[in-house]
Amino acid sequence: MVKSPRRSERGTVSSTRPGVRIEYVLSGLVLLFVLLTLYFVWVPPSSSGYVSATRLELVVPETAAVGDRVIVLVRAVDEQGRLDVKRSDIVDISVSPGAKVELSVTQVTLEKGQAQLTIVGLAPGTVTIIATWTSGYAFLDQGSASVTFGS
Repeated sequence: MVKSPRRSERGTVSSTRPGVRIEYVLSGLVLLFVLLTLYFVWVPPSSSGYVSATRLELVVPETAAVGDRVIVLVRAVDEQGRLDVKRSDIVDISVSPGAKVELSVTQVTLEKGQAQLTIVGLAPGTVTIIATWTSGYAFLDQGSASVTFGS
């Protein structure tokens, strides 16, 4: 048997069926929309905000003595030079043609956005070290740095 609406003391019709009023649903959706808009537009970015690397950066000393073991740091950075700790890409390492050096490795895997290797200068001269993105999350521009080995 279907219950019919009953009349209240004021003469308006009210329902005895349970349910959610449409006004509450619409109010909730409007409130959600306003809060999301404020979150994505008004909230300032934190100092540790999202970093998205675009290039490879090499950190080396400017000079070193022949025979010294030099640490080369390879980093995935954004345009402001901030490290992207989410990167775990594979990077090929090479040196300028004719360079008299010994590389510890010719390929590194970034861990938390960085990796390191060593290079030993076998003769005096300037050597350019080149890092080339091979594979990973997204392409990174090539990076290079130079170190001058002296006697």
